Amino acid sequence: MITGIVVALLLAVIVFQYMIIKIDKDKRHEAGHDKLTGLCNPEHLMQKMKELPDKKKNRLIIYSDIAEFKLINEIFGIEKGNEILLKQADIIKKHAVDGYLYGRVGEDHFVVIADEATFNEEYLYECRETLQNVLSDSVYNVRVCFGIYRTDNMNESLSFMCDKASFAVASIKDDTHSFIAYYDDTMLEAAIKYKTIVDEFDDAIKAGEFKMYLQPQISAKTRRLTGAEALVRRIKPDGTIISPIDFIPVYEKSGLISRLDRYIWEQAAAKLGEWKKAGINMSISVNISPKDFYYIDIFNTFAGLIKKYDIEPSNLKIEITETTIMSDVPNLMGELEELRKAGFTLEMDDFGSGYSSLNTLKDINVDVLKVDMGFIKETKNVKKSRIILASVIKMAKELNLLIITEGVETEEQVDNLTKLGCDVFQGYYFSKAIDVNEFEKRYLYRKKAG
Repeated sequence: MITGIVVALLLAVIVFQYMIIKIDKDKRHEAGHDKLTGLCNPEHLMQKMKELPDKKKNRLIIYSDIAEFKLINEIFGIEKGNEILLKQADIIKKHAVDGYLYGRVGEDHFVVIADEATFNEEYLYECRETLQNVLSDSVYNVRVCFGIYRTDNMNESLSFMCDKASFAVASIKDDTHSFIAYYDDTMLEAAIKYKTIVDEFDDAIKAGEFKMYLQPQISAKTRRLTGAEALVRRIKPDGTIISPIDFIPVYEKSGLISRLDRYIWEQAAAKLGEWKKAGINMSISVNISPKDFYYIDIFNTFAGLIKKYDIEPSNLKIEITETTIMSDVPNLMGELEELRKAGFTLEMDDFGSGYSSLNTLKDINVDVLKVDMGFIKETKNVKKSRIILASVIKMAKELNLLIITEGVETEEQVDNLTKLGCDVFQGYYFSKAIDVNEFEKRYLYRKKAG
């Protein structure tokens, strides 16, 4: 009897100790692994790096980034975002080779530490193709990019190596044809420049360094001013003018473009209100970036500007590009049509620069076509260019669309475009984009001053 009790107690102690060990093991595993994917977290990955037997072996740090992942979560929901992450984690596990380390190091960032001699890029191609199809019921394509950093020093910190690989990712984010990049030192310089431009944004906008410039639009028939396009320049306190080529791509990547766009819309509406009070009827065209439709309530924002400054919707014209429209055709069609019904004029900018411009034009109702400057370059010498341009203008006329040609630089081009039936010119032949004060002196207040 006593012996049975002792055995039972011993078994209970053993089971209890086993449970304690298991719970402790589970807790340690949980502490070292990502809850969603089950992959190593950064802390556990660093510990595994320390345990590698040969720290001087040539290895590759493969760092992945899912483009616009935050936007994907906002549009399609966190569950769909998690599905994308889980699919990528599964592919990483599938292609893992003995000796490879891998983990999740950020919201949408994974890292694989691979032996350079045995690494096969097949994993990267499979990952790209799989993730592209996750949102197959939408026009939105998931894009994943990989930055690869070569090293023979596993004593470098994980964050240092991931930073280097992330610089490689940044170098191809604007190139939709590339998704793999290997790090080199020039990428560090570009990354520092990018960060500087982003970090300066808040102070620059508070200080009023972003200025609205206007490029005149001239009637082909009367050679008189018909309107202007609002563009942006950054002018530093020392008078240095920074070209939009240097900061617009950065703001588009970082998402700051929407804040800058709203800032310029506000300036344009305010100026139109000022002109209206002075008895001047003039229009300004403003640009909408693709991300604006996701971060801004476009209709209510523009309706609010019209009310605030007591201006006509037809005087605040809206320019959209094919890229903007193609980002989400079904949803944007309704919003754009709502703007047209409210009296806003819609202009399709850079027509002809995309591969599917005609298809886009078929789906979206616009009022104005702005022809991509590539159509009119060397029109004098290239017969094919003239034929294409003439066809576009003829098509616009049949669709009752006004046509503006941008990039007009010579008198010869003006003559040719006039003969072809172009309605409005915009380009250096007439004027580059100039600051508002100069625009007013040159075009609006000249007669009054005389």
